[in-house]
Amino acid sequence: MRMLFVGFGVGVAVGAGGCYLYLSAVKQPQDRRAGLGISLVEGHHAAKFGAPETEIIRQYEGYVAAYDYRTRNPKWVLKHITRASSNGDAKREGSEFFPDPGIDPRFSAKLSDFRGSGYDRGHMTPAADHKSSQKAMDETFSLINISPQVGAGFNRDYWARFERFVKELTYAAADVYIVTGPLWLPTQSPPPQQQQQDGDGGGGGGGGGEASGKAKGGRWTLVHDWIGTAP
Repeated sequence: MRMLFVGFGVGVAVGAGGCYLYLSAVKQPQDRRAGLGISLVEGHHAAKFGAPETEIIRQYEGYVAAYDYRTRNPKWVLKHITRASSNGDAKREGSEFFPDPGIDPRFSAKLSDFRGSGYDRGHMTPAADHKSSQKAMDETFSLINISPQVGAGFNRDYWARFERFVKELTYAAADVYIVTGPLWLPTQSPPPQQQQQDGDGGGGGGGGGEASGKAKGGRWTLVHDWIGTAP
């Protein structure tokens, strides 16, 4: 009986050791929700010769940003600020906007794209949130952190007030995490019947649908200005 218990104990020990060695040797699955480009499909037979790049993410001292090739805008900008990081001696007077060097120039926004466009170069994470480091402040002027914004009434008004509100949160919380990005809103075209009447010069008699007041609206479409020229 004693030998039985000894054998059982040795077996458990050997089994546990083997299990530990197996778990140590086998790589645990990785969370790839934040994967970049080809890493999302690595190992798949269809990706033998590569795959289109689906994400480009740039990391700077004060923020991380994802870029959208289609719109030449940031998809999102993620930052972490504190009272210390948003206060300091850094000044924006010497900071200059620059195209992000990590983006293919054929699809990158350019400084010239904004000239005469009617839009401000609007920061997603403002320079004032990174006053503790001149380098961090200068990096907020990368165009990957910039989205076209209407100046009067928005960038210099509502957006500026929102930026101040976010900065003031650092006096209520030790750490503040923010995600910002452009918002694309759809617009609705006029009802088909109205389009037809407009095309006919507004004439005609009946128009039963319109008279009933139940005419349905037109289709929803997503239209936005595109900064720059096609590659």
